[in-house]
Amino acid sequence: MNSIVQKWYNITEVFNDTVVVKSDGAFIGELCIIKIDSSKSVFGEVTSFKNDSIFVTLLGEGFGISNSSLVHFTGKTHSINFSSEILGSIIDADFNVIGKLCESEDLFNASTRDMDIFSHTVSPIDRASVDTICTTGIKSIDSFLTIGIGQRIGIFAPAGCGKTTLMVSLLRGVNSEVYVVVLIGERGREVNDFITHHIPKEVRNRTIVIYSTSDQSSILRRNAALIGTTIASYFRDIGCNVLFLFDSITRYARALREIALDNGEVANDKFPASVYSNIPKLLERTGKTKKGAITAFYTVLLEGEGSDDVLGNEIKSILDGHFYLSNKLASKNHYPAIDILQSKSRLFEELILDETRRKKVSLLRGVLDKYKELEFVVDIGEYKEGVNDFNDKVISNMAVLNEFLTQDSHATYSSEVIEELLDETYRKFV
Repeated sequence: MNSIVQKWYNITEVFNDTVVVKSDGAFIGELCIIKIDSSKSVFGEVTSFKNDSIFVTLLGEGFGISNSSLVHFTGKTHSINFSSEILGSIIDADFNVIGKLCESEDLFNASTRDMDIFSHTVSPIDRASVDTICTTGIKSIDSFLTIGIGQRIGIFAPAGCGKTTLMVSLLRGVNSEVYVVVLIGERGREVNDFITHHIPKEVRNRTIVIYSTSDQSSILRRNAALIGTTIASYFRDIGCNVLFLFDSITRYARALREIALDNGEVANDKFPASVYSNIPKLLERTGKTKKGAITAFYTVLLEGEGSDDVLGNEIKSILDGHFYLSNKLASKNHYPAIDILQSKSRLFEELILDETRRKKVSLLRGVLDKYKELEFVVDIGEYKEGVNDFNDKVISNMAVLNEFLTQDSHATYSSEVIEELLDETYRKFV
C-alpha cells in the first residue's frame, strides 16, 4: 500500500497575518496548512517569496502559532465547487454556506462546476457589445444616465450619502435572472441588517450574498471579492443576466494593500503598485460576453467631495461609467443623491438613438448647470427677475426638475412613465 509522505517546514518569522517559511518548492496562490499544535491548524496562502523565504498569509486566526509550528504546502490553489443550487444562500469568505435567504432552488438545472477564484479576465474576442438598455426603475438613472445590460458602473460616495439605499433600489428595480451581492469590510451589524431588511422578498430566491467583515483577515476580505466575482461569472457562463453589486472596491483595495505591505512592498502613495495592477484584473472579469452578461455596480468610498482621490480616478478610468453621490444633495433629503453633472454613463450615446430624447436630456443638464451658477445669488436674495427669460424659467421651475430627480427608495418606475415625466419636466423649460 502506497502512502504519500507529507513534507513539513519550520516557521522562521511571524508578523501580522503573515508567516515566513524557508522552502524552495512553493508557488504564488498555493494553499498551505499551518499546524499550530497537535489539535489545531489553520490554512494559509502563498502570497510572495524572496529567495528561499516564502511569505504565507493566514486565512484564519493565527493565535497560538509559535516557532515550533509547521507548514505544509498542498500543491493546490483556491478553487470552489458549486452549482446553481447556491441561489438563495449567504456565503462567507471560506465558501461556507452559513445561512439561507430562502429555500434553495436549482432554477437553471446547471451542472456542478469547479472554478479557480483567480480566473483570468474575459478575452476581448469573447466579449459582446452592450446594446440593450438596462431599466433600473430609478428616474434619474434611466433618463440622464441610461445604462446597458453588461455595463460596469462605479458608485462614488462619501459616507452617509445613501449608497446602500441606492443598492437596494437597484435590487428592487433591475429585472435580472440572478442577483449577486458582495459585501467587503462591512461591520457585522451592517451585513446582518442588509441581509435581514434590505433584500426584496421577490428576488431572495435568486440572490446570493458573499461577505467578509472588517474584523477578518485581509486575505479573507480579498477572497470574498474573488469568490463573488467567480460566482457571478459562473451564472453568466451558463447564459444568465446577472446583477452584480459590490460594496466596496475601496475596502477590497485596502485588503490588497495590507497583504502587499506585509510582504514587504513599499507604498509610493496610499497604495502599493500591486494594488493598481490587481484592481483591473478584478473589474475586467465582469461585463457582457457572447454567453451572458454581468451588469456590475461597484461602490467607491470617497474621503470627501472634491478631493484628489488617486484610487477613485484609477477605478473610474477602467469602468464604463460613474455615479457620484453628493453630501450636499443628501443633506437636502434629495434621494437618490446623484450629482447628475458629475456623473456619466459612457454608453449613453450608443444606447439612446432617439434624437428628441437626447435633446431633452441635454437641455435639462443645461438647466442644472445654470442653476448651479445662479444658486448663490438666489440664496442671498440678489437674483433679479426679468433680465433673462431662461434664467427665470430655471429659478421658477427648479423644484419640478428636483421632483423628477428624486423618488422614494421603494418606488420603481416603468420606462413609459419615466418618458412621460421627463417630457412634462422638459416642457417647463422650453
